[in-house]
Amino acid sequence: MHYNPKKISIEEANSSGIEVNFELMNNGEKRYRLVSFDGSSYCRTVAAENGAWQNSHYHKILSEFYVVQSGWIVYAEISPNGEPVLRCLNEGESVTVNPLVHHNIYICLQIL
Repeated sequence: MHYNPKKISIEEANSSGIEVNFELMNNGEKRYRLVSFDGSSYCRTVAAENGAWQNSHYHKILSEFYVVQSGWIVYAEISPNGEPVLRCLNEGESVTVNPLVHHNIYICLQIL
């Protein structure tokens, strides 16, 4: 059996409830998102030229799942007792961020 997938156009994706959203952030990183009509999304983030911190934030309802595809990141959060927690994650490692957890990510420059 020969596998020959057909490309889906942006218009076809939109009619299925999927939109693309590409952004250049103030810190220089690039974000490539697929966003569903239900509000969920997948995002590939590419580091800024010199690496950079994102903006510290939290989410009231949603969780985030970070996967390091190449290079490394530093994951920072404020623990329930108010203490800062830092973790260095390498290629292949991941972290899940639960709602209401203040967190930030430093993404290193990825050398390709």
